[in-house]
Amino acid sequence: LPPIMDFVGRVFEGCPMPAAVPVFALLYLLRLKQRLPPNAQGAVDTPHRLLLASLLISSKYLCEVGTHLTSAMIARNVAPWYDAQDINRMERSLLQMLGFDLWVSPLELNQFIARYGHSLQLRL
Repeated sequence: LPPIMDFVGRVFEGCPMPAAVPVFALLYLLRLKQRLPPNAQGAVDTPHRLLLASLLISSKYLCEVGTHLTSAMIARNVAPWYDAQDINRMERSLLQMLGFDLWVSPLELNQFIARYGHSLQLRL
């Protein structure tokens, strides 16, 4: 696998998405971090997998049918490392770990932007 920043660049270059998709993906990853024990460790490719799953989930949640990311679309950009079936499994796993809780309140979004917006260059 490439370093995570190269991987992120590859995904974002090949998968156009509205700005809200990566923001919600980051919110979901923060939620996951809060649910995991402090000493939780994953495999070497866990950051790569979490990135793909969180972007896919966020896109499906926010975008209308036909405009969201798909497993196949992502797989084309991350081949040969992962295929669409791998990405589907990542998606299901992350959804289960999040307890299928995808709603983001306006307060939670505002708090996220207040805390991380400057470093992410985000504004409401």
